Amino acid sequence: MSQKQKNALISVSDKAGIVEFTRKLVTLGFNIYASGGTAKKLLSADIPVTDVAELVGGEAILDHRVVTLSREIHAGLLARPDVKADMDELEELGIPFLNLVYCNMYPLVEEIAKSEATFESVIDQTDIGGPAMIRSAAKGRRIVICDRMDQDQVIEYIKNGEQDQDFLQRLIAKAEYIVSRYVFASAQYHGNGKYFGVFGQRVSTCKYGENAYQDAGLFNTNSCGSLSLGTFDVLSGNDLSYNNMCDLDRMLNTITHIAAGLALNCPHKKHYKIAIAVKHGNPCGASVGHDGAQVLRDMVSGDTRAIFGGLVITNFEIDEEYAEILMHHKSGKDSRRLDGIVAPYFSDKAFEILAKRAKCRLVINEVLDT
Repeated sequence: MSQKQKNALISVSDKAGIVEFTRKLVTLGFNIYASGGTAKKLLSADIPVTDVAELVGGEAILDHRVVTLSREIHAGLLARPDVKADMDELEELGIPFLNLVYCNMYPLVEEIAKSEATFESVIDQTDIGGPAMIRSAAKGRRIVICDRMDQDQVIEYIKNGEQDQDFLQRLIAKAEYIVSRYVFASAQYHGNGKYFGVFGQRVSTCKYGENAYQDAGLFNTNSCGSLSLGTFDVLSGNDLSYNNMCDLDRMLNTITHIAAGLALNCPHKKHYKIAIAVKHGNPCGASVGHDGAQVLRDMVSGDTRAIFGGLVITNFEIDEEYAEILMHHKSGKDSRRLDGIVAPYFSDKAFEILAKRAKCRLVINEVLDT
């Protein structure tokens, strides 16, 4: 067989978007290999596919516990394209060189999280072939996908001639990260609390830490909630600095405690509007009420000097009227200098006032409005 033919191996538990993605691969000249259920899914969509059973010399065995664990698949992934002996051996053995692997694993973490999960059910959802295949693809420096959010980028990478080595490196690193997190979930489950670890993905890089000589970044872990720092999007302005993140953390602690107290002690009242200002980790103004304009005026009036250069957070949308209050209430003719405003939403006019005229960071998280 010709090793110039590009081949993709697809074996996915979550099949969302797989038909569309594979059809694009075929258009780009890829020959498709797929495991049992995935092969059936693709064939039902009239996509030409070879069941991986034909490559490994037989159907899945041991009640589907062994499907892709074969020397043929791993040889196709680990052969070095620049080593003639490797390529000649593949040719002699009739094994295709696999250029791409798309694999997402059995839902182990989701199974562990179920209240009704049992030892047997967790074992059934523990993937072995998937992690092995992903790691072989990573070691062989193949195009490796284990997150469906990367589908479109991979297609563009292939269309552009597969020249972006930094992109390939990111795919490889992500694959190793996802597998390591997956395997550690199993270790934690079986270890009954003996083993502990934290896995994080950097979502933001700061210019520097608390001091200029320190590096800093923001990492999301797999246990982050909907109000964790990494869930806030910067609409305008520079990325959040380390000090901004510290202030945002303080604001979140303060606003959520106030909201919880109101919910507990005033459950019959309608939704309260809350506004808080923080500077260098210290709240310097806070207000609660039903009139958003008055809430903002009272918050600004807490300490009109300390709020200069600080951050503001609200649990309600900032519109044009509210933007003007934030910029001018008790500040005289000059606009108030704020380093950032955090809210669930900004109106278009407020965005124009705050981002363009005041050059203020605008940060959103819709969950604040709950």
